[in-house]
Amino acid sequence: MLRRWISLLLFLVLAMVSAAPVLAGAPGTQKWSYLAATSIRHSNVALDALGVAYIADEYGYLYALNPNGTKKWKINGGASGWASPAVGPDGTIYMGAGTFYAYNPDGTQKWANDKIGATMGCPAIAPDGTIYVTSSWQGGLVALNPVNGNKKWTYSMSPSDSSPAVAKDGTIYVGSQNMRLHAINPDGSYKWDYYMGGEVRSSPAIATDGTIYVGSRNSRIWAINPDGTLKWVYLAFLDTFSSPAVAADGTIYIGGAKLHALDPTNGNLKYSFNPGPTVLSSPAIGADGIVYVGATSYTPGEGDNLYALNPDLTVKWRFSTMGETSSSPAIGPDGTVYVGCADGYIYAVYCTSLGLANSPWPMFHHDAKHSGSVLPYQPVIPKKSIPGALMLLMN
Repeated sequence: MLRRWISLLLFLVLAMVSAAPVLAGAPGTQKWSYLAATSIRHSNVALDALGVAYIADEYGYLYALNPNGTKKWKINGGASGWASPAVGPDGTIYMGAGTFYAYNPDGTQKWANDKIGATMGCPAIAPDGTIYVTSSWQGGLVALNPVNGNKKWTYSMSPSDSSPAVAKDGTIYVGSQNMRLHAINPDGSYKWDYYMGGEVRSSPAIATDGTIYVGSRNSRIWAINPDGTLKWVYLAFLDTFSSPAVAADGTIYIGGAKLHALDPTNGNLKYSFNPGPTVLSSPAIGADGIVYVGATSYTPGEGDNLYALNPDLTVKWRFSTMGETSSSPAIGPDGTVYVGCADGYIYAVYCTSLGLANSPWPMFHHDAKHSGSVLPYQPVIPKKSIPGALMLLMN
């Protein structure tokens, strides 16, 4: 009998071990790297459901890299080094340049819209599939049909290189160069705007209670209520280009003169990490609470790094790069963190985080696909395709 119990216990242990993800490398060590044509400073890695990584370099090449680091495809001139790609629910890759493009997962062009003007942010994908993109030349937020790229509506405002964020009720929040955070209804009508006294290039993050967090170029980090009133403001002592990430306990992490960890109730500083001159990268928070961010260190011999920080912002490990790491990390479910770098490399680094934190907004533009939306894609089912009995229940 004892032998049977021991055998059963060994079987269960082996089953659990075989089912659990296995990290093939030590945390903080390189899994692979891929050398792009030139530096990567502003574009951020997006991941699709199969683990393919998408990012643009400053020459305008858009790269699709397989999970093992090999090139899947590369498109010349189909991207902007100032913009980031987003991946739709069907695997379509949306990317702005002088023209706004939609690419199929195999790299072929699905459609293009050349009427928007240059885009410098990351497009957002609403639950109904609508694509929201900002124009940095003409000024405005444009809503596009995901099927053909046709314009649904345009909301006029000053030029913007902030990336829009979509709230649970469909409200779109986006910053602009006229120093305002705009709230726009899903039909493109005005809801409210809030004057921040500095350009808003940071992209908003949305908390569970609807609070909007965003940074501005007058050295401030803002918390705005969903009705457009001020909740609190924090003086960051340096222009804030970084976009916020929200942890499971509500703590807000955002770069600036240093990496700040702010209390969501009052904006008080909980922790900080001050590696060097500034933190331009937007942090990403792993499922185990580890915070990943790029920064340059003033410490002799440390240079440029991707940092893994504990929730209290003490250093867990650092991965050295050969150039400024201002791009924002993305975390895969297999324990890999990805980041682009000014040295021209896209790095994949082993980490302990198996995906993103279970929080309202754990990284730049919400998730690894860069949906920019609190709610996931919710396809509209035509009523005529719904069985009659179910239709009666719905009515």
